Amino acid sequence: MQGAYASEIFRAAIQAIPFGQIEAAKAFGLHGFALFRRVTLPIMAPYAMAGMANLWINLIKDSALISVVGTNELLYTAKQGAGSTRHYLLFYLTAAALYYAVTLVSNYLSGRLERRIRRWMPLAD
Repeated sequence: MQGAYASEIFRAAIQAIPFGQIEAAKAFGLHGFALFRRVTLPIMAPYAMAGMANLWINLIKDSALISVVGTNELLYTAKQGAGSTRHYLLFYLTAAALYYAVTLVSNYLSGRLERRIRRWMPLAD
């Protein structure tokens, strides 16, 4: 399901590129991969970055659902530990703190990356 969202984000980012930019690159003789690497990718990256960062955060938050299919993950492990020691609050608060820390770090890093990608874009009016 995340792949469908990601492809939709990239499709929208590519469609946000002004067609004149592509025409100008073709007029200069760029075609194929060179056109993508030098024109399409640098222009579409700032548009796609926000959506991809949002998708990453949602993936982290939804990872608790993976225990349904039997994979040991953080919340499932906390549930097992709490059940064996009867310290439910300690284990669940630790799991919540770890999820919160991972989300904060991801938000910070994606914000830095987004600012770095957008540094050459004109300011919005």
